[in-house]
Amino acid sequence: MEESRKGEGKATHKAGTGSAVTSSASATPPETTPPTVEENPQDVLLSVPIRNQRMMDHVDEETLKGKLFRADRDVAFQPLSIALRNVRANSRVLITIRDDQHAVWSEGDGRGLVGLSFSTNVDPALYLSNFLINAREFFVQTYADSQEILVQLYVRTTQRELRGRVDLPPNAVATLQSSTDRTSVVGLSAFAIDF
Repeated sequence: MEESRKGEGKATHKAGTGSAVTSSASATPPETTPPTVEENPQDVLLSVPIRNQRMMDHVDEETLKGKLFRADRDVAFQPLSIALRNVRANSRVLITIRDDQHAVWSEGDGRGLVGLSFSTNVDPALYLSNFLINAREFFVQTYADSQEILVQLYVRTTQRELRGRVDLPPNAVATLQSSTDRTSVVGLSAFAIDF
């Protein structure tokens, strides 16, 4: 039984891809080292849970575009306004597009479209300490009480409506407005808006 372990260990070292792993494993006596499974970077990537891979896909619009839309079809850019009201200091607002939607947040097509803009008509300044937007997730974080944060962006989609979720701090309200529809939500809610 001990001889078969030694044989397995040697075979593993020959098949290994990294010299650092081989040299560190050979520094200890083979009798006390249990057989190890060496992984190359692709094996590690393949072992990542589906949920984590899905999160990585949310980061890149072009990667997600290839999975959601046909290559031979033009995908429209729909303008969307989001008004965030009564967001408390040190709060975070999260708006996500549902996974079953064929849609992504977008910067527009580069022909005069403004990809993303923040503004306010009420507060003397924008009190944003942090914001992130990727293909399916959007969040802003404040450092002071904000009466109003106006966000203008685009949704790239072939659908006539967009469905998603919002996670708002207490007393905050999010109003999403397209050229044909408007909806307001509070708290932890789902939304649907027509284009």
